[in-house]
Amino acid sequence: MPVPPDPAITVLVPAYRSAEFVGRTLESISAQNRGDFVAVVSVDSQADGTYEACQRHASLDSRFEVIQQPQRLGWVENSNFLLGRIRSPYAAFAFHDDLLGPHFLERLTAVLEADPLASVSFPDTLLTEVDGQTKLWQYTLLEHVDHAVDRGLRVLSRKGQWWVPNRGLFRTAAARKVGGLRRHDSGEFSADLPWIFHLALTGRFVRVPETLCFKYYKPESLSRTWHYGHQRWFDVLTACMREIWLADLSAREKIALAEPLLVALKQALPRSNRR
Repeated sequence: MPVPPDPAITVLVPAYRSAEFVGRTLESISAQNRGDFVAVVSVDSQADGTYEACQRHASLDSRFEVIQQPQRLGWVENSNFLLGRIRSPYAAFAFHDDLLGPHFLERLTAVLEADPLASVSFPDTLLTEVDGQTKLWQYTLLEHVDHAVDRGLRVLSRKGQWWVPNRGLFRTAAARKVGGLRRHDSGEFSADLPWIFHLALTGRFVRVPETLCFKYYKPESLSRTWHYGHQRWFDVLTACMREIWLADLSAREKIALAEPLLVALKQALPRSNRR
């Protein structure tokens, strides 16, 4: 396929140690019904054949650009590198262990084109575990929620599968307001929560009730290697407090978000640090 002169969408693929699977991810992108996109693949520094697998695909589809990082960035900085490569009004992450259904870009772009107040459109995701069991991920808490503070509080509650919107389409302008993902005192642990939280402050989140994304857990999948605990969630929520002060909100709105977050921080603080 030729490179579209003015792509509507940039698909961002952060890849790391995924030589055995990433080809399927890239094929699912090429197979999209809506073809006015470019795809940028950033291969984090490694030597397992991921870069070569991505290059083979790019040789067949000129809409793909493949970049190999000279040194290890980690998933946060690799994602930020890709965010800096967007050259379209809309963008989406396609993680190297995900497959996109053929209507993914078509359905999600139509939502953002129809609703100028929406920042993110996202589908349901079908998860396949390492043992082959499946689970449908749906996130409904932000449906028909028009006010930024209400959206922010719902994300901060961590109720439901809050991570699902990160497998959707977002406006480039909204991502630039957020400024990318940021590490915190627990490193990269759940760094997508502050990112999604801040995006929710920029505009509506619209769920497309179709299963358009298919995630496959691998034994080495990043989130499966994390150790969960009070201190880590305390650091994530502290990072969300940082996002409040960076957000384009009124002082009243920031206080309305910060007050319950302070309560949540006290609850998340490790018992040994409470007074």
